Amino acid sequence: MFGDAKSSRRRELRVRADNPAADVRGPDPSLHVKRRKSYLYPTEFLQLLSSENVPVRWARIYALAVYSYGRAGEQAALTCEDVDLQARKIELVKQLDAKTGELRETKESAKYAIPIEPNLLPLLEQLIREAGGKGPLLQADRAAGQVHGLPRNDASAKLRRHLQMAGVTRSVLFADDELRKPLTFHDLRGTAATWMALRGDPPLTIQQRIGHRQFATTQLYIREAEAVGQGAEIGTPFPPLPARILEPVRRGGRDKKRNPLFSQRVFERGGRDLNPRPPA
Repeated sequence: MFGDAKSSRRRELRVRADNPAADVRGPDPSLHVKRRKSYLYPTEFLQLLSSENVPVRWARIYALAVYSYGRAGEQAALTCEDVDLQARKIELVKQLDAKTGELRETKESAKYAIPIEPNLLPLLEQLIREAGGKGPLLQADRAAGQVHGLPRNDASAKLRRHLQMAGVTRSVLFADDELRKPLTFHDLRGTAATWMALRGDPPLTIQQRIGHRQFATTQLYIREAEAVGQGAEIGTPFPPLPARILEPVRRGGRDKKRNPLFSQRVFERGGRDLNPRPPA
């Protein structure tokens, strides 16, 4: 805060000539234990999306989160116009502010594109058809409390609940102790990074697509993938999506007005993202 008061990029915030906190030491890092995160195996992901107990709307949200690498604000702001089916890429030029519910530039004002995962293409085509070719990619559902804005309350808990309803019960996904944290919605982004490493994508490609500022962060997911033993039966990364989420959605009971995708009551970023993606 004091750093911004002295040297913010926004001139109107520069109200001091000094930073009184410049010499203040931060907390002792040795006292902080960073809890281990988890990720979904491709087999578990397919089990989640295939389950009739998981609403199609949510299955689509999870699919888009993993296959577009899971930055929530950018995902919530996606429109049909951002998807270039001809060039097989998604333009990321804006994000939905979690606090204000307003659209703004992406972090660091970066404008970039990511390639469309081949098995995401059928879902994108269906979403665009349902939206009439323009406006927000996913439809609003006011019957479920969906409003304009980025939901922040319990999407992580909902994800874990949906996993259990789908019969995905691997204990590490739900562990919550001093050394481990339960799976969050934001960990779908880590799932994507780990899958890319499992697939053998070049490390720098993973870093660019996920948007890690430091390569050391990318290496965490590469090491996670390297820990998977030969002959492991966890499935193939980014598999074809289940037919149930590619079929037309009946509009009965849904608000036909198109708004950003999530509900103010049911989404949680799962932690602040400090890694803005660089331009492609």
